[in-house]
Amino acid sequence: MISNTTVTTLPPSVRVVQDNLDSVRFILPSRQLGKARLPLGGALLGFGLVIGTFMVFWMSGPLRSGFSGTGGMRWFEIGFGLMGLPGLVVGLGLTSLGVLVLLSRSHAEIVVTCCRPNCHRTRFPN
Repeated sequence: MISNTTVTTLPPSVRVVQDNLDSVRFILPSRQLGKARLPLGGALLGFGLVIGTFMVFWMSGPLRSGFSGTGGMRWFEIGFGLMGLPGLVVGLGLTSLGVLVLLSRSHAEIVVTCCRPNCHRTRFPN
């Protein structure tokens, strides 16, 4: 368990909150990306949109011809078109990561709990 001396040696920007008798939360200060936020987030967003758009158009050709009404379905073309799904997932993931970098703020909490039956219960200063 964490002693009071450990809590007092933390930097003043780290907040210590005791939720109940056997758990403590350490709330760390938020970190800003600063000048890197716009270029990094914009690059991820743009690259993800380019990959996602390319994969949609690449998949649409084989899938359209595979589902055409002449002679039934062509399974090879449908399978070839569906091989673009991993690329589409990567494009959507990069797009969402770019949006998160552009719009979100970082925040971290560390929760320490005691799960032993005879845990030493100590109140920590706020």
